[in-house]
Amino acid sequence: MSKEVKNKYIPKNYNHSILLKIHSPNKEDYKPKEYKVYQLLAMINELYPMQENQRLLYGDYTYISATKLKHLFGNDYKATVDWLVKADVFKTDNQYINGKKCKGFSFTDSYADATPKKVTICKGSLVRKLSKKSNSSYATEKKYGFLYKYLDGLEIDVEGASECAWSMYKQDKLEYSSKLAKYELKVASATYKSKSLKKPANPTVRLTVGLDNIDRIDNKDFGFTQDSTAYRVHTNLTNIKSELRNYVTYNGQPIVSVDFANSQPMLSTTLLSPVFWNTDATATAEMEEKILKKGLKPNILNNSDILPSVFSDIITMSCNPFSYTSYIMFTKTGIPPVSIAVPVDIQRYIDLCQSGDLYKFLSKEMQLEQQGIADIDGRGVKAAVFQVLFTDNRFLGQADAKPKRIFKELFPSVYDILFHIKRNDSTVLPITLQIIESTIILNRVAKRISIERPNLFITTIHDSVATTLGNEDYVEQVMREEMIIAIGLEPSFKVDYWSADNPITIKKTA
Repeated sequence: MSKEVKNKYIPKNYNHSILLKIHSPNKEDYKPKEYKVYQLLAMINELYPMQENQRLLYGDYTYISATKLKHLFGNDYKATVDWLVKADVFKTDNQYINGKKCKGFSFTDSYADATPKKVTICKGSLVRKLSKKSNSSYATEKKYGFLYKYLDGLEIDVEGASECAWSMYKQDKLEYSSKLAKYELKVASATYKSKSLKKPANPTVRLTVGLDNIDRIDNKDFGFTQDSTAYRVHTNLTNIKSELRNYVTYNGQPIVSVDFANSQPMLSTTLLSPVFWNTDATATAEMEEKILKKGLKPNILNNSDILPSVFSDIITMSCNPFSYTSYIMFTKTGIPPVSIAVPVDIQRYIDLCQSGDLYKFLSKEMQLEQQGIADIDGRGVKAAVFQVLFTDNRFLGQADAKPKRIFKELFPSVYDILFHIKRNDSTVLPITLQIIESTIILNRVAKRISIERPNLFITTIHDSVATTLGNEDYVEQVMREEMIIAIGLEPSFKVDYWSADNPITIKKTA
């Protein structure tokens, strides 16, 4: 594809010329440009996957800044937005909160459910703006150049991936109505802020994002940006469904990804350690030395190598008064004091996370099999665990919160600490864990590999590292060593061999 054009995906039923006839513009001298409308419509789905944390706080919209819209479309961007709202193509939340959120955009029902079609933007001035990298992209490329340099080697089987995307869409479509009905029932019966409920992903959005990423990988149109919330690096591979990654190779070589098993629960053990809350390096070292002399296991105490560097980011992000230096200081925020000896339920939780058996254990205790969730490694069990960790504290009293109540009974000390971390904002915990994850994966694992093996292809997908076939054992070893250094626990792994013909997953326990 020429660099002077851009392929975009918009709702198939959008017809610009017909809408112009039906809905005449507000101004006699104004006529919305087709190429501008195409880009604006495409942005609604393009940006959606990267804004989950914002949606949990502010609702199911795509958030686009007025500054960005003005940069792309000039001073008539407001008139274009108003015309599209008048034409009932999309709606907005009409809400801007300085420093927190931009105005939200969402397709109306008739367009939200329409399958995508590919359109081409040929307007040179807009294409050049779209091709120009943001300051954030330049900063990310400079910071993580050892990852960015490999993107051009990515290739994709367009035909196979596209067929897979459409096949998944058809299956998702069959299940979406029932999922949406259950979600709406929960919203209607919820006694707390309903925005914190995660809405089922629209199959059309998934399909559109998938086709767009297939096209962009094929045309070497790569994104590479680190977000300012959880410091994750977002690329075409992080935004595309895992099933479609099976069609991606690196310079013709098969790719293998190494994932931390149950990474979010595993990383949550970090927050159960008194050392995490101690920003004084000297005090931390003294505490570790005293505990080691007592002969206790150092498994949750070796955090000083990484976590103090994460701590300041969490303070800035969470707006919570995390000023205590040990469990004893938890009383300042209402968390009961915890002795230097690790409570039994915390140790049991840590052991289950380390062995990779947490999901299996909770599946049995929560009687998920009786509820029709028999596959302990399936998304249903993971969703139940994520409900425990990440839902609003007020969710505990809801009818669907049985897994959360059982977890509280099984791990009261763990629940109590996580409860107080989320007491002001339920998104603090997931964002905190993502910050820790990003620090380990990007600044430790990937950076170390780039030094030890500077010519080895690697790319990160949040909590996993992908490389070429034959190098997975080395990558796994680095990930194991860096996780032990970071949080003192030996992780379990899941190794995915990307293959369209025979996708294979191997799980390894610590």
